Amino acid sequence: MATGRAVAGALLSGILATTAVFGICGHRAEIASAVPVACKNPPSPSGVISQEPWNQAWFDAPDKVWPFSTGTGTTVAVIDTGVDASHPQLFGRVLPGYDLVHNVAHGDIDCVPHGTAEAGVIAAARLPGVGSYGLAPDAEILPLRVSEHEVVDDKSQPVDTRKLAAAITYAADHGADVIDCAVVSYHDDPAVAAAVRHAIDRGVVVVAMVGDAHNADRDGIGPTQVPPPEPASYPGVIGVGAIDSDGSRVSTSQIGDYVDLVAPGSHVVAPATGGQSQFDGTSIASAFVAAAATLVLAERPLLIGSLSGQARVSAVTERLLATAGPELSAEQSLAYGAGVVDPYRALTETTSNRAPTPLGAYNPPAPPKPDPVKEAAARFNRHTGSLASRLALIIGAAVLLLLALAVVVPRGRALRWRAMRAPRITDSPPDDQPEFVASEALFRPPIRGGS
Repeated sequence: MATGRAVAGALLSGILATTAVFGICGHRAEIASAVPVACKNPPSPSGVISQEPWNQAWFDAPDKVWPFSTGTGTTVAVIDTGVDASHPQLFGRVLPGYDLVHNVAHGDIDCVPHGTAEAGVIAAARLPGVGSYGLAPDAEILPLRVSEHEVVDDKSQPVDTRKLAAAITYAADHGADVIDCAVVSYHDDPAVAAAVRHAIDRGVVVVAMVGDAHNADRDGIGPTQVPPPEPASYPGVIGVGAIDSDGSRVSTSQIGDYVDLVAPGSHVVAPATGGQSQFDGTSIASAFVAAAATLVLAERPLLIGSLSGQARVSAVTERLLATAGPELSAEQSLAYGAGVVDPYRALTETTSNRAPTPLGAYNPPAPPKPDPVKEAAARFNRHTGSLASRLALIIGAAVLLLLALAVVVPRGRALRWRAMRAPRITDSPPDDQPEFVASEALFRPPIRGGS
């Protein structure tokens, strides 16, 4: 872990507690407190889940991903309900962050605990007896609390877009490499759009859930009939949908052109209060994509070089989209985007600048122009090859003839070149030959009686 960032975060908290003034996107400024706000209704402790969840086996991080990257040296900002920094799987991995709900310089407390699960999918440590762990266990988490509710949408508790914009800006200005936005708004706020542009200009990859408002009775298999989710639909943001263990879209995962990738979002086991619990939805799915972006950035010199700003964000985004695994539709779609995020392929495969060829429109490349020199050499080889074959047949026939003569000539000489007659074989011994009978006796007429 990078202890320097933790110290810097602690110093920042102290400064904010005494002298700093924190403004929310130009709105009323307030003095920030360094004392965390305790939960009014502390969540009940969760039990430990020892079984390996399906999403863990799906990515097989220890054998396939971690040999290439574990997220070392990167920071992921989690915009949600805060993060429980005391959780055994997250202890020492969580920076102080910020609580924008209470304007407190401590986002490392979670009363739901939804943000803790988000952080766990990204950076939870692998512990004995625990089946789940993070994709990028060596990354640091910057918790930004914008809500106290498990579900933040228009149906329950709409997120305050001022706080959302402030959280995105705070993350971009305080060392975040990736932002995981696990809340959604259906109201286009210019302040949020401006905050997203600011983050991307600083080279921060922004990942966001696409929302869980799809209704099969209302929408069928077509686009979800709700306003575009923010910030997932803003340019440059990676919008993430949710899939089940069989790779199919979770029924509530929204459908639209804002879906760029999909990731596990059903029965996902992740850290909760004191243990683990199961989580569903596009918010938990966004954490997998944020972790994948973190892994790529940790290998920055090898994968994206020394790029910065928008070029850096574009390089990471294009790599994740180009290496996504095939989904059920096998092509770009409003439900699955480019497909299932695949950290292993993103870390190991070489990408191309060529656009993919549309299905059914494949045109084979034009044949190369003939080379006179090569064609002459080919004709010569064919001619000499034919001569060689004929010569081989003649030599083979001569060898067989010589072998035959080698057997026949000595035998002929031994017999003085006379033909041999096979001896006559009889059943009687030589001394018992039948008596010679004259031919006329054979034709003499029989003597009739009395004459």
